[in-house]
Amino acid sequence: MGTFRCEGRRRSGHRPRQLFADRGYDYDKYRRLLRKRGIKPVIARRGVPHEKVLT
Repeated sequence: MGTFRCEGRRRSGHRPRQLFADRGYDYDKYRRLLRKRGIKPVIARRGVPHEKVLT
């Protein structure tokens, strides 16, 4: 997973509680990496209809 920049002021050591992503990142590898860092992955599942994607 690539890095991303946050615009504006940011406190040192602050991590997001959740990360929202599209279906392109629906891999167990990415979910594990996020959980390991204490971030809850909210990633749309592949093959699931759009009305139920972020559950």
